[in-house]
Amino acid sequence: MSGSPFPSPPEPYLAQPVPAGGASRWATDSVVESLVQMRPWLLLFGVLGFVCCILIMAGSLFAGFLSIARNGSAEGAILFVNVPVGLLYFFPSRSLFRFARHISDFRYTRSTADLEAAFMAQKSFWRFCGILVGLIVSLYVFIIVVAVVVGLVFAG
Repeated sequence: MSGSPFPSPPEPYLAQPVPAGGASRWATDSVVESLVQMRPWLLLFGVLGFVCCILIMAGSLFAGFLSIARNGSAEGAILFVNVPVGLLYFFPSRSLFRFARHISDFRYTRSTADLEAAFMAQKSFWRFCGILVGLIVSLYVFIIVVAVVVGLVFAG
């Protein structure tokens, strides 16, 4: 007896065919809506990052030139150190903007390529933040060690 009056339910874990155009299979409307709701925040922090980048670099250059013009010496040149600090804001801001742009693309195309590009931009953002935090923690540890050694040398 091969036939059963009760058909078995479909297997949920079997591979499903990929929709035409490489559209993402698992991107439900709620997933897309969550990504779309993130987009304004990504744009806000991206804009704030670019504004901080410009303000830090412009302020540093202005103060440096003003100090050199007033004193006639290179004392103000130390202010130019803040220019690379201002550039540090550029790269994560760019990644946030890319993430937001790819979310917009994905919203309309539901393409796996657009979703992958969005997550690659997010990965770049977090990689940059992780490297920066690692460098800052290393710098703090170095400063603490130097302060302890200098303190011990001059205390005795």
